[in-house]
Amino acid sequence: MRPHTVVFLRESALAAAAFVAGNYVWYWTSFLGLRDFFQPGPVKDYLESSAIHFELVFMGVALGVLVVIVDRVTDRPGMRRRPVLAVVALKTVVFLGAVIALEFVVTALVPILLGMDWSQLLRIIRTELTSAYVATVFGVMVMLAFVISLGIQVRRLVGPGVFWPLLIGRYQRPRTEVQVFLFMDLESSTTLAESLGHERYSEFLQSCFRDLTDVALKNDARVYQYIGDEVVLHWPAADPQAPANAVRSFFGFAETLRNRAPEYESRFGARPVFRGGVGAGSVTVAEIGEIKRSIAFIGDPLNTAARILELCKQNDGELFVPEDIWKAVAADPASGRP
Repeated sequence: MRPHTVVFLRESALAAAAFVAGNYVWYWTSFLGLRDFFQPGPVKDYLESSAIHFELVFMGVALGVLVVIVDRVTDRPGMRRRPVLAVVALKTVVFLGAVIALEFVVTALVPILLGMDWSQLLRIIRTELTSAYVATVFGVMVMLAFVISLGIQVRRLVGPGVFWPLLIGRYQRPRTEVQVFLFMDLESSTTLAESLGHERYSEFLQSCFRDLTDVALKNDARVYQYIGDEVVLHWPAADPQAPANAVRSFFGFAETLRNRAPEYESRFGARPVFRGGVGAGSVTVAEIGEIKRSIAFIGDPLNTAARILELCKQNDGELFVPEDIWKAVAADPASGRP
């Protein structure tokens, strides 16, 4: 399965669960809590029937998938340069149009669910569903879509390996974990920055790290941080594939950049080449910061990996891997090592 498909399914499942939960919160508060004040009639009968639960779940799943589809369709390079709030607002407007279309589909299913003809449904819509009620329903949907879209954007800003731990406070108390790290650094970065200028060089780095996305997703990599022209990926060592994934990520990224070299030459007049260093070991993981929170790794393995990267650059290498890690990679028949 393609990496982006996996991400799409994960985000769709989370969004669908959030919408279903939001639908039931609205149902419990607006109807169950006040149903004694509802006048007897078709609307109250429908809200007390089993069909309402089908609608709540169906609409929740459909809206969850829809909000992720809208997010993907509107996720263009030009949009990425706009403020997060503006992006979320635009996505919400597009989503509202899609919701209206979906509502027509659901409305068409109601007569089937309740065993009524179209004339009865139209009479209920004209006499029972007030504009205030319709506005409330759409208001709840738009609010949920805005919050969920904002959550998706925030998750992407901090990274999937950081969002949930921050949300649940997993590292509020420091923990010791064993991690595998891959440090990658752009070759001749100073010369490139001087020749391209700061803005063009920044676009060059953006393109490079965008090309890293598929490789990172395919190999279950988590981005620890971007440091100028350097990127640090990591994997929990509890995964036996972690060492091999680190090696695969480096060579997969290098292959992607080689395949796209003509495009880089045409656009920037230069081809990106990265060097890498791998390290592993026990580190302390802790949530740090008050004004801006992040998850930090502290320990010798990071310093070791950084020194290995420096040795790689000094010796004009491509990727340096410690012997113990390389043995783990060599012992894995699925490592795909070169």
